[in-house]
Amino acid sequence: MDAAIVAGMITAGAKVGTWLFDKWPGQKIGDRTEKFISEHYDTLRGLSSDNCMRLLKRMEDGQNRSVEELFSHLYPDHESLNAKDRGRLRSEFEYRLFFMSLAGLLTRPTREFYITEAGKAFVTSARQRRDYFKVLFD
Repeated sequence: MDAAIVAGMITAGAKVGTWLFDKWPGQKIGDRTEKFISEHYDTLRGLSSDNCMRLLKRMEDGQNRSVEELFSHLYPDHESLNAKDRGRLRSEFEYRLFFMSLAGLLTRPTREFYITEAGKAFVTSARQRRDYFKVLFD
């Protein structure tokens, strides 16, 4: 699938998610987040790779993380690659962060990323469903 189409789908999904949150003004944010994730988990699951979950799991503690720290976590041997391959890997990695931000799983209000309530709820749901087994349970 074309990257522009995927980006458009993600952007539309993020807008729908925001709209849905606004439709439940009487509920606490935690309840709204859990309801949103339960309704849209399968879509997020289909769009999120094991490496996306590795990043979410790393960020689950709520600490801000720099792009470089996350890149080194996911690809600890990136220094051994030649410059061209490392550049491609870095580009793919930044796209992954961009995707997860558009999906509402991560946010980056400053130079660092941190996990959102929706991201935490997604990880919790994945554990309950025993998805991403090698990532979450090894």
